[in-house]
Amino acid sequence: MTRNPSGLTDRRQKYNVVIVGYGHAGRIHRKAYGSLGNLCSVAAVVDPDLGKHVEISATLPGVKIYRELAEALSHVCGEVIVDFCVPAKVHLELVETALRLGVTRFLIEKPLAWDVASSEKLVMTLQGSEVVYLDTYAASSGVQQLLEKIAGQDSVAEHVSVVFHKNRISDSRLNRGFAQDAVPSAWMIEGPHMLSIAMQIAGQIARVLSASTFDMEIGTNRLLPEHGGGRALLEHENGAVTHLDLDLCSDRNVRRIEVTLRNGVRMVVELPPSKAERHYSVLDVAYPGGGHEVHHYEDRPMENCVRNAISHLAGEQVTVGSMADGLAICAIVERMMERTKFWQSVPKQWKHFGPPLRPGPEDIRVMQEQAAAWVEQSSAGRCDVLLCGVTPEIASMHWPAGTRLWAVEKSLAMIREVWPANASPAKQAVQGEWTCLPFAADSFDIVIGDGCLTSLKYPQQQVHFLEAVRAVLRSNGVMITRYFVQPDHPERPEMVFADLQEGRIGSFHAFKWRLAMSLQESASEGVRVDDIWQKWSAAKVTTAWPSEAVDTIETYRGSDHRLTFTTLGEIRDLHADLFEEKSCIVCGYELAERCPIMVYSPRKLQQRDEVAH
Repeated sequence: MTRNPSGLTDRRQKYNVVIVGYGHAGRIHRKAYGSLGNLCSVAAVVDPDLGKHVEISATLPGVKIYRELAEALSHVCGEVIVDFCVPAKVHLELVETALRLGVTRFLIEKPLAWDVASSEKLVMTLQGSEVVYLDTYAASSGVQQLLEKIAGQDSVAEHVSVVFHKNRISDSRLNRGFAQDAVPSAWMIEGPHMLSIAMQIAGQIARVLSASTFDMEIGTNRLLPEHGGGRALLEHENGAVTHLDLDLCSDRNVRRIEVTLRNGVRMVVELPPSKAERHYSVLDVAYPGGGHEVHHYEDRPMENCVRNAISHLAGEQVTVGSMADGLAICAIVERMMERTKFWQSVPKQWKHFGPPLRPGPEDIRVMQEQAAAWVEQSSAGRCDVLLCGVTPEIASMHWPAGTRLWAVEKSLAMIREVWPANASPAKQAVQGEWTCLPFAADSFDIVIGDGCLTSLKYPQQQVHFLEAVRAVLRSNGVMITRYFVQPDHPERPEMVFADLQEGRIGSFHAFKWRLAMSLQESASEGVRVDDIWQKWSAAKVTTAWPSEAVDTIETYRGSDHRLTFTTLGEIRDLHADLFEEKSCIVCGYELAERCPIMVYSPRKLQQRDEVAH
């Protein structure tokens, strides 16, 4: 954020604003200028769509309309501000045009560009100019009141959830917000808004823990890839965790923020929905002792943001978004999209993965036996199962009669590519996060999964996962999971390569897992998958393994995704408060000693209290 320094000369001259792009944002900006008559007026509108010119003439009588920015700027005189309400992909081209014609004041909508390199070039090009990055939700009264409430609690955010749902299908079908026939990721459309909110609440973001997207279907056999929405999990520098939930295909029109503070206070803000007539926010505060309060605030975030921007350029003491803010947010969006690419590539390689990365016949036999044993002991007439992930071997294994199975997977690409096509109606896969399961409490008899902890950060995310599992697992249920375990005394990478050279490793998948574990310094750090690829690539080893298996390591190349390998002791400590260990079963295949199948029963409340004390 930037703020005019105190003592700056007040420059309250009349500005002539040129709005470039008269879509949804352009129309709202026009409304804001209507309340700033003493500071500015709309002198021209630029839009190549002739169909909009009639509307513009009716709404802004006397305002000149042009199809090209250069033509508009050649006719508009005086102190000019160019307000860009166009797709980010054309920002740089239009800025360069304006600078050539002597204009040096700009308002720029999110995002700055579609990647960090282009954003950095835009920032460099604008050096010496007066620029405001329009950070809409920094001007939201609902967000600002939320921040004031948090500041008054003498506590900080522990968990933040930002939910943006709307139906954008009609707009996307008409290519609104597209440029040069390029379809933006859903994260490019709403991600900057959501990230701005999260960073205002919990500070700078340290890591993108996970991110995914899904496509938008806009007609028969027509998909817009990665445009439908997505889910992301972020970790802030102070340890807080933010969950982003974006859906551009939803029948719901919702913009909601949920914050849980470390002192137990929970706050929920319902912001004005997209394109809605409701121009107020609702803040609901719930206190651990039972106290409760509700507040309503008039809220027109985008209009407020534009007014603040013009006031800032006129020399008033108003905090506004800076290009540095826009660049930082663009960098996080790019990291999220890199994470998405990893989960887009894994499904395509899945068929080439083998044990121990996937469960083998011995693992499946053990899991079947454990599930059958639970049914026999419980005398249940029906078995409700939650599968964490879409592991096809588990989904397709022999289940007791009457079993109903739900699978939860964050990657829609994994569901589409890996979930068995012949799954029965009693087996369903849904998109969701394991740390925030979309089911009511006590919904399942069995929770089962394969390697679930490996994609979650230790210990916070892994604890949240186990808490979510315990919540949905019935009191007499069972949890059956195969874990990937780091040895108590980890081997070094050179030891792994020595065994490879001596022919003591049977499969590339066993080698890859051993190499990954050997590169991990600690469970809290995990191992970056690109580091695994870099180590393999630098070794320049030739093997006799099938190229299809060896090529699976290419999914790691350039990805910041991290794997986490915990020791058996760490796994037992994680479970101790919530579960009682019943079995630890080790099969006989290569590396099985690092892939035990753990069987747990949920602790009763009294047992949990005894463990805690």
